[in-house]
Amino acid sequence: MLFSQRHGFTSLRKQLQLEDIDQDLRNCLWNAFKISYWDRIESASSGYVTYDSVKNSTFKVLIYAYWHSFFKKPVDSLPERLSSALSLLREYFFSCPWYRVYDFIEFTIAHPKFQYLTPDFPDICNKILEEENAGYRIIAGHVVAIIASTEVEAVEQALASSDAFSGARIHLETAVKLLADRNNPDYRNSIKESISAVESVCQVITANPNATLGKALGILEKQKQLHGSLKEGFSKLYGYTNDSDGIRHALLEEPNVSFSDAKFMLIACSGFVNYLIGKVAELRIELEKDN
Repeated sequence: MLFSQRHGFTSLRKQLQLEDIDQDLRNCLWNAFKISYWDRIESASSGYVTYDSVKNSTFKVLIYAYWHSFFKKPVDSLPERLSSALSLLREYFFSCPWYRVYDFIEFTIAHPKFQYLTPDFPDICNKILEEENAGYRIIAGHVVAIIASTEVEAVEQALASSDAFSGARIHLETAVKLLADRNNPDYRNSIKESISAVESVCQVITANPNATLGKALGILEKQKQLHGSLKEGFSKLYGYTNDSDGIRHALLEEPNVSFSDAKFMLIACSGFVNYLIGKVAELRIELEKDN
């Protein structure tokens, strides 16, 4: 905590930034680009910086991709000097609407050459987003309106599940994508995908395509590693999503399924997935295979 914050001269915490980006946040995100990308271009070049002088052609491909796929401009309109192109990118970044900043970040991360540049770029951005009290985090390459860092960690851990649970990972990736679409978010189907992730894990654990959470928890209970009250609590909570009067039916039929509903199910189901996979590993449960 800085002196001015300790003594009340400046506010300790900014207002949550949901539909806006203040100058501090925009500056810091640009700095992340500069440190992660633009400085590396300059260090790879010397003297008169043209595209051909960049030793790592990945940078050239990325700049061309911005012009062709992001800005939809003719590539022959690119300045001859690479430094001039970077200046145009900077001008756009600091003048575009707040949501286009996040589009620019997503586009960069999604580029096929991204992993060869700076794979820790999303982590750098997430640290900035948290420090500047932005209501968004980067998860699975998408900028998502999930606020708490613990929630981000829960989803990312579930997305990193082993190949044996690839079905759950695919469902969660789809849930994140549907939730993150700022132009046309699909909260209803995001909820369905989150629930399907839990069911997928249960089906792998029990080798039963119709398995429910209750059956999977029953297997863990037989190992005497799951307290009965804990099993009952999980079963009731998941029953809320699966019962005819629960979220799976009643909520999905509501005309206005909200972001909060979809966010809750994404975090809750990610927690279920992490718990079940963790217990399988702890107890060294042999996963049955279909014949």
